[in-house]
Amino acid sequence: MTVVIAWKTADTIWMGADGRATSGSDIFPSGVKKIYKAKQAMIGYAGFPLMMQLAKPLVDKLCFDSSVDKFALDLKKLLDDNKASEHDDGCLCGEFLLAFNSNLYNIQSNGSVMVVDSYCAIGTGAPYALGFMLNVWESFDRVRIKYSQEAYEFELELALKAASHFCTDCGEPYQIEKMDVK
Repeated sequence: MTVVIAWKTADTIWMGADGRATSGSDIFPSGVKKIYKAKQAMIGYAGFPLMMQLAKPLVDKLCFDSSVDKFALDLKKLLDDNKASEHDDGCLCGEFLLAFNSNLYNIQSNGSVMVVDSYCAIGTGAPYALGFMLNVWESFDRVRIKYSQEAYEFELELALKAASHFCTDCGEPYQIEKMDVK
């Protein structure tokens, strides 16, 4: 599967993803782009590549006064109509991280939406990335020092490396994107 991480700071939302594609025990050539950045939003996915192909046009249509709940329901309908989030055993899988209007959201393939306060990770590597992020977030919060953009990017890459180290479904190359929030 994958790992996608998002981290919200006071003025930026960072998103990072691994570039490995897997299906069962098969590992495919690296370099899969799992984050898409549009004019008004940024989205990352964990699941089937078709999920991102279907999500891109919806993300492109997002504007300042768009509803995230409506976006999630429209996305669910597209996924359902195309059986894009249905696994071989019939269960729904896959999820998205959406950065939009200075907020960060976790969107499930069933249409549910959760607002994320600070950081989040999705995919099979998520537990490892979240463990790393918890440690970093707690450290940043404890010392209350404003870190440089480079430091945030570096910590995000380390979280991706931690997930890749412990989860064979995750691996290089890494994609890191940022969106300024106003």
